[in-house]
Parts: sequence; C-alpha cells; structure tokens
Amino acid sequence: MGPACEPAWLQADAVFVGRVYWTELLPTKDHGGSTLHRIATVKTLEPFIGNISGWVSVETGSGGGDRGYDFGLGEEYLFYARRQKDGSLTTSICTRTQKISDASADLTYLRTIKSAASRRHKSAIAQTDKRGPKESRQAIRWMEGGAREDKVL
Repeated sequence: MGPACEPAWLQADAVFVGRVYWTELLPTKDHGGSTLHRIATVKTLEPFIGNISGWVSVETGSGGGDRGYDFGLGEEYLFYARRQKDGSLTTSICTRTQKISDASADLTYLRTIKSAASRRHKSAIAQTDKRGPKESRQAIRWMEGGAREDKVL
C-alpha cells in the first residue's frame, strides 16, 4: 500500500508544483452570471503527471461552500488537477491540492516516482528491442508525462 497521496495522483490528470501569479472571479459558464468561479494563472515549476509546462490556468470555485480553493498570490502550491472536456484544468479543496509548505510527504513520494521513472526511461530506451514497439512507446510516453492509461512498465 502506498502513501496517502497515491490515490490522488492516480486519479489526477495533472500533478505539478506551481506559483500563483493572478486570480480572477468570473461568471460560471454553466450557471449564467449568478455563480462565480475563480481562475488562477499559474507558472509551472515542477511537473509530475501530465503534459504541464509554462503558464497554465487552473479553475476552482469561488469559495464559501462551493469547494473552491482560495489561492494566495505569489504562493506556491502542489496542484492535483483534472482536465475537463474543453482541456481546462480544475481543482478544489476536495483534492490534495495544497500549499507547498504543507506538501513535504507528497513531494518526497512524487519526486521518488519521477526519479525512478527517469531511470526506467533510460533503461527502456536501451532495451527497446526486447519489447514490442507498442509497449516501448507506451512505457516511454508514461515516463515522459503522457496519459495515465499508458502505464505499461
């Protein structure tokens, strides 16, 4: 059995460390102008799961009972996000998204997995001829942050 964060990263489409530079409240698409949601503009600092890099927008509720995360400007967070049908990223207080200062156990585990995946990546490239071409591509794609379904190791 893995650590407490294992179920969270297995369900997340994106897990990464990022710094929040801007947030804004906007009317929610699904509910007209009566409900608000928060969009955080985030600079990716350390990706773990998913193809996340550079600047991203992360959507959450506005707070006050809608499970929205109240991000602090300039603060660093470990994000556990889901990708919506339109490609946008969302998170909430119901995920393991947390301030980096509270995420040491998760970060230790995620960095260990990332390091092991990197070592396996080098090994997989060196041993491509021992696997079928499909399995080699899937293993390498997962280790480079591809889709969760491709975890063939």
